Amino acid sequence: MIERFALIIGAMKCGTSSLFNYLAQHPEIAESRPKEIGFFDNDDHWARGRDWYEAAWRWDPAQHRVALEASTGYTKVPTMPNAAARIATYPAKFQFLYIMRNPLDRYESHYSHKDARKELQQARISLKEALKDFGHALVGRARYAGQRSPVDWVKDSGHEEVRAGLRRARVQLNRALTDFDPHMVATSQYARQLDEYYQRFPAGDILLLNLDDLSATPLVVLRRICQFLGVDPDFQFSGTDRRHNRFDDAPGTHLRAEAIARSPGVSRVLRLVPKSAKQAVRRLLARRQSHKHARLDPQERQALLAVLTPDLRRLRDEFGFDPACWNLRV
Repeated sequence: MIERFALIIGAMKCGTSSLFNYLAQHPEIAESRPKEIGFFDNDDHWARGRDWYEAAWRWDPAQHRVALEASTGYTKVPTMPNAAARIATYPAKFQFLYIMRNPLDRYESHYSHKDARKELQQARISLKEALKDFGHALVGRARYAGQRSPVDWVKDSGHEEVRAGLRRARVQLNRALTDFDPHMVATSQYARQLDEYYQRFPAGDILLLNLDDLSATPLVVLRRICQFLGVDPDFQFSGTDRRHNRFDDAPGTHLRAEAIARSPGVSRVLRLVPKSAKQAVRRLLARRQSHKHARLDPQERQALLAVLTPDLRRLRDEFGFDPACWNLRV
């Protein structure tokens, strides 16, 4: 039985795959296969029990000190509400790595991953329709008033209808801009997700990380993690200039590949396939599909920031992680 685990619990689209693959090089760290087991957030997986879970590792007690996995579903409350509570009942020692990025950028990447750009497009259409309806109303009122144009009527009249129409348009505008997917918003509410773990585990067993730091100074971050996990911090990592699992441009292909990899029998066979061969196949599949990365416009980013600001303040004040590192003023 494995007695020590290190879980990369999220956040989704924040470099968890890169972090996992870097740490998997360390001889004292046993990596799971597949990377994302989802044992604690998936009811069917949880029902299979400890033996099924620990079969995901080639554990050698003479060599390994910690078992590593990375499941971003462990920080997706309320959609997946049971992960932290289940981990707390598991008879082993756990340490947690939680890596974050600018939550607005994370939201955009999540949109691309879920191919949810249609929802964003619909919000923009709603906004245009609201403004269009208001414009028609102005034209109709101008004709009724016998003015030369809507602009003349607006200038010449002090009617409350104009101000009321503007207020209605503003309400519709705000509604369109704040029509954000609640699951994606929740995943970007880092303090909300961390509550689940700080309520159940010692703060010293939770390490908060910044994707920007991992990208800029990966060896410094990896050394810090090794010290946190109690493994040799002087191990020489390689390939840290490479980002893993950047499949925002091919979400459908990536998800299908993951589903195949998790199917019965296939996962056992994949453990025998060299890592380089599996990565080559994933790159080939990724080229089959191409989508543009979803982008929020400036107004939408401001609206989303307003939604996330209370959580970001808690992240700073209660957990000691300052969002100013992302140039966000909260």
